[in-house]
Amino acid sequence: MITKKDVYIIKEQYCIRMGHFVIRKSDGSLDVNGDVYITDTQLEELPLRFGKIYGDFYCNSNKLTSLKNSPETVSGDFNCYNNNLTSLEYGPTVVGGFYSAQENKLTKLSGAPKNIDGNFNCFLNELTSLAGGPVIVNGSYYANNNNLISLEGSPDSVSGSFIVSANPIINLVGCPKEIGESFTFDNTTSLYMGKNSCKVKEVIIQLQESIPKTEKTLSQMVLNHQKQLPTVFKYMNTIFDDIFSPNGSLDEERLSDLILDIKEGLR
Repeated sequence: MITKKDVYIIKEQYCIRMGHFVIRKSDGSLDVNGDVYITDTQLEELPLRFGKIYGDFYCNSNKLTSLKNSPETVSGDFNCYNNNLTSLEYGPTVVGGFYSAQENKLTKLSGAPKNIDGNFNCFLNELTSLAGGPVIVNGSYYANNNNLISLEGSPDSVSGSFIVSANPIINLVGCPKEIGESFTFDNTTSLYMGKNSCKVKEVIIQLQESIPKTEKTLSQMVLNHQKQLPTVFKYMNTIFDDIFSPNGSLDEERLSDLILDIKEGLR
């Protein structure tokens, strides 16, 4: 069983800052009344085992390869960005604020909490899928600059923005059902989302530079009518057969007619 003296020695050794703590007799983990900062070290594993954190938990800018010994719950933000993590397993299952895991080597999101009260940041990783990630995000969801080819595994609901630009995503199948703010993706991504709808406030299509000539891009007509796309997405389950052929190709003439209806008052 770890002692308070042991904890103070480890705190000093790794320049750890944290609030008042209590050692659990059951497993030696620490419950901390306040924030915890374990940052800018060469650590590959957290040197103390944590239970409940009544504040923020920062373990960013280290060389962590695993979240082993992470807290079970964090009342505030959980920050593990800029490490060498390949998954979020062993991380907290409850986070009351932001969950920041960007700038790692994540190849999967398994281990992430199912509900995030703040933003969920997983950009600048090596993700090919969003499977195993959160189901509900009450902030924004940043998954840009990965290797995603599909949106399968996306959360059901994102209260803020859903950013998936700078990914080789083929189409919008699997996107969230509700996005409170903007939905940002690349002009190389098809509007095809199957017979599903997406309620979203704004659609932003990001123009990617240096696109190979063989790669398909959205037409200028679509780019010129981004303001009308939220209404198109809203009714996609009913208009799908009108604007997409059986092979999934977009009928731009029919889409153009629909956009005219939207401009004339369809909401």
